[in-house]
Amino acid sequence: MADRVHPAAASDHSHPLPESVKPPISDDKPLLPQGTYLKYSIDNISIGGVNLTSSAPIFPRITVDIRAENPNDKLSVYYNGKGSSVNVYYADVNLCNGVLPTLQQHTNNVTIIKTALRGSNIVLARDDHSRLVSQQGKRNVPLRLKVKAPLKIKIGAVKTWEITVTVKCNVAVDQLTQKSKIVSENCDYRVKLW
Repeated sequence: MADRVHPAAASDHSHPLPESVKPPISDDKPLLPQGTYLKYSIDNISIGGVNLTSSAPIFPRITVDIRAENPNDKLSVYYNGKGSSVNVYYADVNLCNGVLPTLQQHTNNVTIIKTALRGSNIVLARDDHSRLVSQQGKRNVPLRLKVKAPLKIKIGAVKTWEITVTVKCNVAVDQLTQKSKIVSENCDYRVKLW
């Protein structure tokens, strides 16, 4: 599978899904039609606008590269940027947010989805600020990423109704700069079918 930055989205014409390929009525497991699975991970994070030398408000600018893997031979994924959301948190503080681009992911493909996130006038509590300074000194800053992705699945000529995939990632970086490196990361996702 070749890595690539997302292509432009194709046209969107919905069709009812035949009974033979309808997904189970459950969102407890990341199961898609015909037992197919997608996989998500964080490929890169670049961070700006976080100055911890004072207690002044920060204005985070975070670019996150989300690696979306579609190992399925007969299944394409259509991501709808409208209604999507991407949020990055430190502890319970929402540092910044943004949306996904609208795009199509072809069969048997790895796509890098680039998201540019912004936060404004974020005031950190004293304890959060102190902890963040300490963790950056130890080169291990834990962050959380939450992605809400409305999408449709296309199998052959048939496209499903819109479902929502929610991706949650725990990711640690060594520093809060544009040259930050990922120390550890783990992602999971759930599917809301209705």
